[in-house]
Amino acid sequence: MIAKAGDQKNAGPAKLVSAALKAANVDLKDEAAVQRFIKQINDNGGIDSLYDDALPAEADDTGIPDDLTDLLAQPQQMAAVATTYDPDPDQDYLRDAHHSVSEGWREAKAIKTHALAVETGLRLWLQRQEYNISKGWESIDLIIAVVDFMDVLYAQNLVMPSQWSVSVFNEIGHWFRNEQSADDYQKMQPVIAGIVGVLRTTEILTKKQAGQLPAAFNGEPIPVIDKPKKVTGKVMSMKQARKLLKNKKRRR
Repeated sequence: MIAKAGDQKNAGPAKLVSAALKAANVDLKDEAAVQRFIKQINDNGGIDSLYDDALPAEADDTGIPDDLTDLLAQPQQMAAVATTYDPDPDQDYLRDAHHSVSEGWREAKAIKTHALAVETGLRLWLQRQEYNISKGWESIDLIIAVVDFMDVLYAQNLVMPSQWSVSVFNEIGHWFRNEQSADDYQKMQPVIAGIVGVLRTTEILTKKQAGQLPAAFNGEPIPVIDKPKKVTGKVMSMKQARKLLKNKKRRR
């Protein structure tokens, strides 16, 4: 096991990308530099091209390379790196069953949803402990599960993540319970909660969506998310307040 762990051929894609970024001295805060580097990887054949040159990067006790976790706080660079993890680079998802253009399906929206799904899957993998994702999930399998879920939601319901609703999640949850095994359904529940959590963190979903969608998928009572209380009476603007304060000082 120790010998295999030291062999770069057995390194996962996360370690390879992290090591390649580090070896190339790419500044993770430089969006343009990261974009150019990822494009070069993709032009050279994607992740497979790194197995001959890259060395596994050091990782913390979660098994996640430190360099890659640094990208979580840098959205543009994270999106660029995520493209190397796309499980469907040939865009076969565009040819899967979906509504017609006349019914509202748009290729551009499908592509945008897919790209976000790949990034969401990668983010969820990197933060899997925070979202209680089972250790039984391999990185590529988790990313595929996230991507398939989000692709299908758009293809069949014509909703991008920001448009996800309780009714849509009730429907997809009902399908899982009736068409999938109990084990697969239970395995998917924390993944759905993780997807929603990641999209809330990246401000794609609202607080209300984040609080209600997992419950809808699980067939549970939908929690009531408190709305901000309306201020009654006369509301004073900042401009009015400053003017009032200024006049008050003059009177003194």
